[in-house]
This record gives sequence, structure tokens and C-alpha cells, in this order.
Amino acid sequence: GGGGGGVCALNTFCMTISNTFSPTTLTVGVGTTVTWQNDSGQQHNVTWIDAAGRNAALAGDGTGDIGISDIFNAGTHTRLFNTAGTYAFHCSIHPGMNGTLTVQ
Repeated sequence: GGGGGGVCALNTFCMTISNTFSPTTLTVGVGTTVTWQNDSGQQHNVTWIDAAGRNAALAGDGTGDIGISDIFNAGTHTRLFNTAGTYAFHCSIHPGMNGTLTVQ
């Protein structure tokens, strides 16, 4: 706890008190459930972005949802990825808080 230095669990992006995703990039296999974990005590969300950095629906998702999570300041959000691709995301609350997930 306390804002950094810890190790995230397998297939997990941790949201830090310094407004970063840790790790910033993650590669998983098709059929993997990925977790975003927020123990920072600060409000964060996870919002998909396109190549230009704009909020965008998740390709292949079928729902058209832009954000995959509500704003939350504790707990986890999980999602199953069944489609290969590169998925960019950010926290829309904190500029520069970006991450990339590669599913292969």
C-alpha cells in the first residue's frame, strides 16, 4: 500500500496514487480475464481510446460502451478478452494516465 512499489497480481493493471497504471503495458493470451485494481484511495476509471487519443468504443466489444468502468476509488474491475488486438485506454480524470493491453 501507500502509493507504489508493490507488485500487481498476474494479468492485473494497478492504479496508483501517483496517477499511473502499473504496468503501463500488458500482454495476455486470448481468453484471459484482465483486472484493473485500485487501492490508491483516489478516483479512477478505465476508458478506451482510439489512435488519436479520443474516447472510443471498444472494437469487437459489441456493446458500444466507451468506458469499461464507473469511477471508483477502491476495488477492482475485470473484463474477459476473447478478441486479439491492441487496446489503448486511459483514466479520463487524470491526463497522462494511459495504458495499453495487447491480446494475442
